[in-house]
Amino acid sequence: MSKLPLTMRDLDPQHDFQKTIHLLESEVVLLREKNLKLTQHLDRHSQRHQEMERRLNLHPISGLPTHYRMDQDVPVLLDKWKENPSIKMAFLLIQLDSQYDMIKRTLKASVGEWILYQISERLREIAGEDGWLYHTRDNEFLLIRSFDSSMDFRTLKRVIGTKIAEPHLFSGFNLTLGSHTGVSQFPQDGYEKSSLLHYADVALGYAQEHKKQVAVYEAELEDRVIERMDLQNAIIKAIEAPALREISQQFELLFQPKVTLKSVEGSSLIVESVSAEMLMRWNHPTKGPVPPSRFIPVAEETGLIMPIGKWSLYQIVRRIQGWSGTALEKLVISINISPRQFRSSELVELLEKHLSENPELARQLVLEVTETSLFEDPFLAMKSLGDFNRLGLKVSVDDFGTGYSSLSHLHKFTLDEIKIDQSFVRGFPENPQDVAIIRSLVSIAKELNLNLVAEGVERADQVRELFHLGCRTIQGYVIAKPMSESDLSLFVENLSANNWVLKV
Repeated sequence: MSKLPLTMRDLDPQHDFQKTIHLLESEVVLLREKNLKLTQHLDRHSQRHQEMERRLNLHPISGLPTHYRMDQDVPVLLDKWKENPSIKMAFLLIQLDSQYDMIKRTLKASVGEWILYQISERLREIAGEDGWLYHTRDNEFLLIRSFDSSMDFRTLKRVIGTKIAEPHLFSGFNLTLGSHTGVSQFPQDGYEKSSLLHYADVALGYAQEHKKQVAVYEAELEDRVIERMDLQNAIIKAIEAPALREISQQFELLFQPKVTLKSVEGSSLIVESVSAEMLMRWNHPTKGPVPPSRFIPVAEETGLIMPIGKWSLYQIVRRIQGWSGTALEKLVISINISPRQFRSSELVELLEKHLSENPELARQLVLEVTETSLFEDPFLAMKSLGDFNRLGLKVSVDDFGTGYSSLSHLHKFTLDEIKIDQSFVRGFPENPQDVAIIRSLVSIAKELNLNLVAEGVERADQVRELFHLGCRTIQGYVIAKPMSESDLSLFVENLSANNWVLKV
């Protein structure tokens, strides 16, 4: 078949040049569009980062620097003051009394917020240009001021009490609050931030216990606080002993397996490793089974979650120790930590006790905390996570994606794993929004070198799509329902016998 003859246009070099120019112009337009989108994306990320920094550094109600900011500022100030032996500084830890808690419970939120704002403005006035003021907790402030003489020091203490006690005027009613203040002194009480804040806190506790407006730290105060704590612990143990026996009669522990996959071949999942999450169930003597969604919030609100959490931690430690020589010998177990437990120093003490008796537990325990627990008080969260890291324990974030998390938040925390909340998995992969969210969570996990777990997975097609997106660890009914300890052992034994292939 003969070729068609060339036209003059085909031989026209000017036409080829114009065509090339046109293609280059199109490429330039595309590059400009991509560059614009990238710039917009970077701007949004920068704005989110700036917003997070603002929220970490400034209290949203008072506008004062937060505990997070104080933790950065004070060491720098102390280093500077150490060079001048004549400098004397007072660390005043100020806490509003119980009247504030009653106002928060009974009146509108705006009333409590306005009171906090007014208190902060009064303290700003006392701090002046030469002082440092921080809003460290909801109802707590730290004021750092220099003082030249004992008279000046006494005046400072009196002014704080008087200013805070001034009435707050509202339409139709007035409110008056009291306060307690604990004071430590630099350099008299130490040169380090941790010591000065600790001593101020000891003095504050003494002021609260003895209904004093101000207490200045003395060594004898700490002895009294330690004695009081010993008595408290003795009373609690006396009360807890029968309570823990009752918990064992009504509560049981179940385990839901999680599998990390090597590959997915049709309906066959090639399993790399198995772990499990420990779950609690309540068999009420008259009401029958009570789901966790009903009893956990009540226990959290009332504080009863503390003895329940202590019991569950003791139980899993005891069981792990009993797994030596069985199929569960090296199984990693995740245990849920409630927000109240997470905020309590008692949890770290309990973990230290168990790990001192059996250091190998650190390899088999993962602590699961909720996303909201991290961001209620970022500074306290960083301290708790630092304690867990010091003990060699791994931390997983449950219900991830439902709160405030973003890349700019998470890099501040020491974490090992995030769990995609099942609300995003439920409509996956049919819902394109869920697909987009999970894809972004996979990206965040990769950026921060975190393991990613999808929970609430119920279908084989969801497993395949999740694995395709980059999520390799799966938990849900498609793998297994929560089961007893003996059934968990059988699950692992069967998986091992089947060459770590799981059919779904």
